Amino acid sequence: MLGIIVGLLLIAFSIYQFYATSQSFKSLKKGKYTDPSSFMLPTLWTSTVIAFFLAIAGIGTIIIFK
Repeated sequence: MLGIIVGLLLIAFSIYQFYATSQSFKSLKKGKYTDPSSFMLPTLWTSTVIAFFLAIAGIGTIIIFK
């Protein structure tokens, strides 16, 4: 039971991470940042990769501890 809850939390964090990353990218694309850092695009890429791995970890946790 605890494994399923942890898996669902990981998936929820993954969804939030994807949402936050997409909102940041849209803001960057529209030019809402007056002086963006040169590290912004690698940061968004890394954030997407982390969200992807969180989703995989959540699904794996649910499958293993079901």
